[in-house]
Amino acid sequence: MIFLRIFPGTPNWLMNLSFPHLNIAPTKFVLSVFIGLGPWNFFSCSAGSILFKLTDTKQIMDTNKYLFVKFFY
Repeated sequence: MIFLRIFPGTPNWLMNLSFPHLNIAPTKFVLSVFIGLGPWNFFSCSAGSILFKLTDTKQIMDTNKYLFVKFFY
């Protein structure tokens, strides 16, 4: 189930609708959502935060933004 969540070709809405009918336990369903979709959501939110803070086009190629250096200082 985690592989299905990580693989970008599978529609998550279809899995959300079909898992209860396949008698998938709710704990397995919740774990597959957190482990499979958590990293994607983290990187998407991080990218949105970086884009929101840009004030100049020269900041797009700043390596500090891509290496998350600000999180470690």
